[in-house]
Amino acid sequence: MDERLLEIFREEALERVDRMTAVLLAAEQGTGDAAAVAELFRDAHSIKGSASMLGHDEVGALAGAMEEVLAPARERGALGPAAVPALLGGVDAIRAAVTGDLGAIEPAVAALRDLLTGDAPPVPTRARRPASSAPTAVPARTAAPTPATAPAPARPATPQRMLRVRAESVDELLAAVGETALHERRFEHLAGRDRTVDEALHQELERGETLVGDLQDAVLGLRTLPLETVVGGLPRAVRDIATETEREVRLQLEGTDTPLDRSILDGIGELLVHLLRNAVSHGIEPPDEREALGKPRRGTIRIHAEQRGDLVAVTCADDGRGVSPELLERAREHGSLADLLAAPGFSTADAVSDLAGRGVGLDAVKHHVEGLGGSLEVTSEPGAGTGVTMLLPLTLAIVTVLLVERAGQPFGLPLSGIERAVRGERMHDLHGRRSLELDGTTVPLIDLADVLGTEAPALEAGAPVLIIASGGRRVAVACDRLLGDRETVVKSLGPLLAPVPGYLGATILGDGGIALLLDPAHLVRAADTVAAGRERSAAAVSRPAPKVLVVDDQFTVRELERTILEAAGYRVCTAEDGLAALTALDREVDVECVVSDVEMPGMGGLELLEAIRGQAGRSTLPVVIVTSRDDAQMLAKGADAGADAWVVKSQFDQQALLDTVGRLISLQ
Repeated sequence: MDERLLEIFREEALERVDRMTAVLLAAEQGTGDAAAVAELFRDAHSIKGSASMLGHDEVGALAGAMEEVLAPARERGALGPAAVPALLGGVDAIRAAVTGDLGAIEPAVAALRDLLTGDAPPVPTRARRPASSAPTAVPARTAAPTPATAPAPARPATPQRMLRVRAESVDELLAAVGETALHERRFEHLAGRDRTVDEALHQELERGETLVGDLQDAVLGLRTLPLETVVGGLPRAVRDIATETEREVRLQLEGTDTPLDRSILDGIGELLVHLLRNAVSHGIEPPDEREALGKPRRGTIRIHAEQRGDLVAVTCADDGRGVSPELLERAREHGSLADLLAAPGFSTADAVSDLAGRGVGLDAVKHHVEGLGGSLEVTSEPGAGTGVTMLLPLTLAIVTVLLVERAGQPFGLPLSGIERAVRGERMHDLHGRRSLELDGTTVPLIDLADVLGTEAPALEAGAPVLIIASGGRRVAVACDRLLGDRETVVKSLGPLLAPVPGYLGATILGDGGIALLLDPAHLVRAADTVAAGRERSAAAVSRPAPKVLVVDDQFTVRELERTILEAAGYRVCTAEDGLAALTALDREVDVECVVSDVEMPGMGGLELLEAIRGQAGRSTLPVVIVTSRDDAQMLAKGADAGADAWVVKSQFDQQALLDTVGRLISLQ
């Protein structure tokens, strides 16, 4: 069978099951009508016919069983709620089958047959959905299904012309258009050098620029799809999550015709499921509790999308309990509510379940959104609800950037992440932390070269400064000069450089040069790291590096540990056994940590540890035990003797040693 025909069948089947899900959910709530039931029957009938023609006999048989269940309902003009669970199971099985998983078809057909013969068990009020069939987001497709909130799809008076095109073909076309745009700019750059070029040629160049721009807009129109292409499964997801958590929840979808880049849409559905799961599990109260608070028993979750310039804001807001005042206070100290709630492992759930309590949901959402060059914002009011907004770029293919220069190297920053550009005339430096006074407030200031880790000459007085905003935080980024803004075609950095954090890609300039595109969210996060590094550097000027005593009877081990520690900036002294170590401690009074072997001639490591703990002036001196033994008995002895950390030689990792020593010294 022609793969193109199979792909068309898959697309049509997925559109139909999205529509069927919306109608079934409406019927379960008692809001379906005769027209909706008739449309449901037609969708099942169409899937059965197409599947049978293409040899998908299993899918055809399942759609036929659904058709048999729906036929009496069509005649009555209404579908009873008792039939909905089995029909939803059939819809899920068709969705899985057209993507290659046939395992759910047989149970789904059996459930429908039981319904027809009257052998189906009664549907409990709170049916629990098996964990293995948890709802998943629907991937973006090239044709949009009917919005999930409409019980019966309205047919336009004038049929729209639809053309099915492979997504890869659109990407190839966009790449070709991008290369054409770059070639046109290169031509302009070369022609601009020749002062003898006549006016007619300049006019043709301008016309060519206009035509290329129109072509870019047309191709981007093919690449962008409305948000409604991925929200079809969300009402079903909310229903199942609410059933699992014994909540009553209504989902409102608004602005789902807002367009987004197809590559962004591919991951948005899963992010929205994360947000909905958090809203139901953490936000919406149980019905009785809501009633006692004077709220409607059924909570409301609203997903709203709107375009804001070059950004699209997708908000998931609930009318639940909100976060506690204590968390809001912690958020003010932490930087933002989004940063606090998205901290790895953070959770407000009292217990871990399949739906909540592991602290991974919002963390995953924030990481994904920032990886796309967007940002996450969270607002909350105790007792009134919480809203999470994903600010996403409209497209990843063409981005309007501001080009800047530092140390002779151009870089691009998306204009959507820049609040404004100012002159850095009111800079302050206090205890190693730089800041910029702006409109009566203080904004952390960083040098772009410090963020990128490159050597650069000092910035001139009054150097331009960009105010970057992301996730509710702001940072001022200083550079040498601004080169202007322009629309750029984003190029991938390739598999080797793609994992490097802080970059969204690259673009080719008119003169053939390359400018790396910087991630605004990374710059905001890097501000704390840069400031901390400057503080350590400032402190290092007045305070000598910490001194570590390494104790081991093997010369090779002593030298290895000494080399590792000295390379990390520590001062190191050594001893060959416990007695020599005590002598060294009397001589080197500024030792801040001891790294010792256990088994040594004369005085071993545990005896040395006991001697150190017995001295009043050194009882809290950090001691790290490095040994070849990792048995429980030796670990217990070390703990009893007062060892602060334990490193096994067979699992030796130099970074782990440095981290351990650094942590223990910092705690003093």
